[in-house]
Amino acid sequence: MQIEAIRVLLAALVMFLAGGAAADAEKGMAALEKGDYKTALKELNADAKKGDADAMFMLSRLYAEGKGVKEDRKQAFQWMERAAKTGSVRAQGSLAMYFSEGIGVAKDDAKSLELGRRAADGGDLISQFIMGMRYNNAVGVLRDSEQAAAWWGKAAERGMLRAQVMLAGLLRQKAGASDAKPEQASADRIEAAKWLILSDSARLPGTEGMLAGMKEKMTPEEIGASEDRARDWRPTGAAK
Repeated sequence: MQIEAIRVLLAALVMFLAGGAAADAEKGMAALEKGDYKTALKELNADAKKGDADAMFMLSRLYAEGKGVKEDRKQAFQWMERAAKTGSVRAQGSLAMYFSEGIGVAKDDAKSLELGRRAADGGDLISQFIMGMRYNNAVGVLRDSEQAAAWWGKAAERGMLRAQVMLAGLLRQKAGASDAKPEQASADRIEAAKWLILSDSARLPGTEGMLAGMKEKMTPEEIGASEDRARDWRPTGAAK
């Protein structure tokens, strides 16, 4: 996957990122849920001017999407930049997408990587997934499957289905390598199957049959171990 494909992925994920925004800007969000953009904008602007990062974040998204206001990407960028400067990792992750997509600012892949890494290090779930994509596809970094697995592992442990499937794919490849040692290959198959069981991969487009195919290469003992791990697993971590 080249840089343009990563940009498409970033654009698709930005709305997922926005879904958890504005937890503190309660009045503005309540108005938005009712479709009352006039009140929402008034409340969000008031909170944003007081330094509320969630309000800044949501104002940015409204300007970027032209919801309740005339689309204004420059305003969108400015509000997201201000939110990111408060230390919000969610805003830093979204700002990385703005730089990648050129939303209100010139495209800057180096800046996108810098902000994305900072957000991922700070615990932003989507940014952790994106870092895995970058390392897996050598986008702005050298290809490094171990780094990709590490970043996807962080997101997978927090319950992100797509990260679980991507991690399972890496582990499956590793287990099937010609130089894989038997014990490690077995451990990788078990772990890969665990993530596929947890993600219920058939629900995700393009992953149908992955678990069934995995099990064809596993012993009954390995299948049992993967099912035990999946049953005992609990999500960890939380977005900051």
